[in-house]
Amino acid sequence: MKKELKLEVMESMDEFAHAVRMNRDYSDDQFERVKALLSDLAGAVRNDHVIDKDLALSLYALPQTVRNMFLSYEGSIETRPQRFDRLEDAWIDLDALVLECLQPPDV
Repeated sequence: MKKELKLEVMESMDEFAHAVRMNRDYSDDQFERVKALLSDLAGAVRNDHVIDKDLALSLYALPQTVRNMFLSYEGSIETRPQRFDRLEDAWIDLDALVLECLQPPDV
C-alpha cells in the first residue's frame, strides 16, 4: 500500500469524524470522499497480510464515532432531526467499508 494513500485516507477520516463530532452532521461531498477512499484502500490492502496499526485504529474508530453521535440523540423517534437518520445511514455504510478493508487476504 502506498504511504500517500494511507495518509490521504487517515486525513479524510479524521476530517469527517471531526465534522460529525462537532456538528452531528457532515457534508455530502465529505462523505463521498471518505467512501471513495475507503473503497480504494480496500482494493490496495486486499492481499496485504499486515495493516499499519495507526490506520487500523482509525478504521476501527470511524464507524464507532459516527454511531456514538447517532446514539447521542435522546428524544423520541418522532421528533428526531433528519441529520440523525443521516448519521445512522453513514454509520452502516462506513462500517461495511471498513470491514472490507480489514478482510483477511485472499488465499
